[in-house]
Amino acid sequence: MKITLKPTTEKDYNFLYCLLEQRPKEENISHRKMPTYKEHCDFNASNPYVLDKIIYENGEKIGRFYLTEKKEIGIHLLPGVSLEAVKLILDDLDGQHFLNVSPNNKQMQKLLKKLGYEVIQYTYEKNLSA
Repeated sequence: MKITLKPTTEKDYNFLYCLLEQRPKEENISHRKMPTYKEHCDFNASNPYVLDKIIYENGEKIGRFYLTEKKEIGIHLLPGVSLEAVKLILDDLDGQHFLNVSPNNKQMQKLLKKLGYEVIQYTYEKNLSA
């Protein structure tokens, strides 16, 4: 498996929107409602991340990797892609960083624990619209 990372460009917005549409519900932590394509493009055009890369496996786009100013990492893969790609990316990172993971994403939690990551917080939300 050959994993490479390339900078995200405007040409990737359609792929990123498809990636967002296909994201399993249990992985969502930053939104409840699917944004419109225009909202999605506007968000990406605002350059919200310090580092924003498209993940390629053997030359094919399989996901996105980003890093925020708070050293938070986001990794999102197409459905069915092996979490081995996540392991390879995380193994190459230096310094302190954080990953926010949905409490329902047991697969990612298991991988992170195996890689030596520790749970440091639980975040609670009260849904006032329910």
